Amino acid sequence: MRTQMRAIGFVAALALAGMGILRAKAQEPAKPGPEMEKLGFLVGTWNVVSKYEKTPLFPNGGEAKGTYAGKWGPGRFSVVADFGATGGPEGAIQGHEVITWDEKAKAYKQFIFGNNFPGAFQATGRWEGEKLVFEGELEFGGTLMRFRNEATTDADGSVTMRESYSAGDSPRVLMITTRGVKTGRAEK
Repeated sequence: MRTQMRAIGFVAALALAGMGILRAKAQEPAKPGPEMEKLGFLVGTWNVVSKYEKTPLFPNGGEAKGTYAGKWGPGRFSVVADFGATGGPEGAIQGHEVITWDEKAKAYKQFIFGNNFPGAFQATGRWEGEKLVFEGELEFGGTLMRFRNEATTDADGSVTMRESYSAGDSPRVLMITTRGVKTGRAEK
């Protein structure tokens, strides 16, 4: 009997300790780290102009104009954006982008959903000095395409993005240079 009472007391003490831990965790909500705060420059509304280089993908080159509207996702653990453009060699494009920090991988994860490809384009990102760089792959017409996007903030507050690609074993070539000028703040 005495052994049973000790066992019950031990189990009760463990349960109370567990409840205390849960209560302490409930009082301290998770907070985004400094990696997410560094993405704050993407939050807002932007007018963008994209210059397409003459490449095998876009032999005539061209120019597109559009918008990008980024806002903080739930808990500020992501940046969620809507974008669209017209006039370029891809025709009218529109899509959604989500960027978040993957603590385990120590890298950003980017997911882009667009009207000109099925599924989601996924890329992994990191800072290289002052450049935010994302790299990802996509199979296109049976050929593996590798993409690299480098974003920098300019002295006037605008953002310049340079997207390059390689197909198969070919060397990487600059495909699009986009300049974004902030026109307003997005919702929080």
